[in-house]
Amino acid sequence: MSALLVISFCLWSLDRGLEITDEAYYLLLGMHPDAVKLYISAQQWVTGPLWQVTGSLMSFRAAGMVLLMASAALLAIGATSALRQTPLPSADDLGGRSRVIAASLVGALLYAATINLSPCYNLLASAGAYAAAGLLLLSLRTDDRWRRTGLLLLVGIALAVEFVSKPSSGVATLCLLAFWLLVAGQSLPRKMIGLASVLAGFACGAFALAVTQTTIADARLALSQGMELFRMVQVEPVGARLTRYLVEFCRHSIDAVEAFTVVVLAVSLYLLTRRLIFAGLAILSLLYTLVSGRYLLGGVDQYVLQMQAAFVLFLLGLLVALPVCKADRRTGAIVAGLALLPYTVAVGTGNAIFTQVIVSLAPWGVALALLAAGDFPRKADKVLAMTLCAAFVATVAAQIISSGFRAPYHLQAPLIAQSQAVTVGELGSVRVDPETANFVSKLQLAAGTCGIVSGAPFLGLYNIPGVALVLETVPLSTPWLNNVAQADAVLTRAPPGILGSSVVALLLNADGSRPELPAALESFPAGFEYCGEATYPFGSQRIQIWSSRAS
Repeated sequence: MSALLVISFCLWSLDRGLEITDEAYYLLLGMHPDAVKLYISAQQWVTGPLWQVTGSLMSFRAAGMVLLMASAALLAIGATSALRQTPLPSADDLGGRSRVIAASLVGALLYAATINLSPCYNLLASAGAYAAAGLLLLSLRTDDRWRRTGLLLLVGIALAVEFVSKPSSGVATLCLLAFWLLVAGQSLPRKMIGLASVLAGFACGAFALAVTQTTIADARLALSQGMELFRMVQVEPVGARLTRYLVEFCRHSIDAVEAFTVVVLAVSLYLLTRRLIFAGLAILSLLYTLVSGRYLLGGVDQYVLQMQAAFVLFLLGLLVALPVCKADRRTGAIVAGLALLPYTVAVGTGNAIFTQVIVSLAPWGVALALLAAGDFPRKADKVLAMTLCAAFVATVAAQIISSGFRAPYHLQAPLIAQSQAVTVGELGSVRVDPETANFVSKLQLAAGTCGIVSGAPFLGLYNIPGVALVLETVPLSTPWLNNVAQADAVLTRAPPGILGSSVVALLLNADGSRPELPAALESFPAGFEYCGEATYPFGSQRIQIWSSRAS
């Protein structure tokens, strides 16, 4: 039931909201992959073909939803297959397999509580990791050499999708899956052949994605110069970032356990004494904490609380099911891998890794659903494990659905208030709030005033790529410009005279003054015609549109 409600909510939300920063960036990469000359993630190699197939905002988001759901289902099927004839009998029961798939889908679609489902580096990294893990787990159950090799080649291809979308995640997930192969209980030659097959699929997949979209030389140059842009915003060294991950994870984990102190104590006392009164206290205190602590709510202001609930429920589920995990080496290894998989997807983020895993929680849903159906020595243990699994799924489902009614990411009004249909260039019909509809109307009026033509070069200063979507223009080299240093770098590498045919959008400072301009625009507004102004309602951001008089 939770899975059906979540899927229905996600379908309902597909045509709602126009966000002009992150999602707009993803959309522009997919719509204009050939125009992107500077990048550190080659996600457009995947999203470009997806946009060609879909061709509208709603269908593009639907493609992202399908990718997440299909890969999460594959992960669940692979895990149940790998654990057949182990102390987890759910793998041999149709109803049990369905519950594992449902838990996986709910965990995967928590992504939708953060931002809509347009395919992007985070979504593709999650889907690639789920698919790779699911395929590898399926391979562990087959004795046919050729079928196993084929599955492992597909594992490598899925990892290649993850790698080109988010390189750090691809490498981390590859290491985790290599660990699974090495502890799978097979002969050493079979393990080595399996690892070689994965690496071969990975190399072939990455090479195929590159050569079908660009040349190796161009890709190398784009990545090198894109990294220069990235370092103008993200200056944290790799070692410092990894240290920060550890410190933040420890701090947030301690905070989470403290927030659920009574629940943790009750479960611990039950495991020590096996007295039913403590199991009952654990269940009652859990329900009270989830409701009173607002852990059932989603939205951009809830990420830390959402992850506190998910983390503690998963941790307690592992503690209760520890005897099941210890009873079989393969079971323990697979559960450990499922616990770590969201973190391999998160590696490389500039955000706190504790909360970044919010976009990739399908493995936790799979692990809890499998463990809850295990062979427990006591009936009370099983009831407690099933309660924790049900609480995890229900809590995540509530967070997803409630996110549509409050605190959306970079939108002025919740999705429920995004009901007015407007047409936004190639995106097609989009439902927005009245203030955003006015914003779109004024931008389109500005485009008409200056006769801005579809496909004109666009320079957005700064972090306003969504303006290009409304004006139907194409960003110069990259949609991602956050400061004057990045703008200088882009214009230095741009074709000579490109500004003479460009559209410039300026996000004004809070006091109404212009932002700092790149050196190439030192004589601005000379040579440009003022087209109009619109205010994006989130943060009351005033944006001016200027067009080159020569365009």
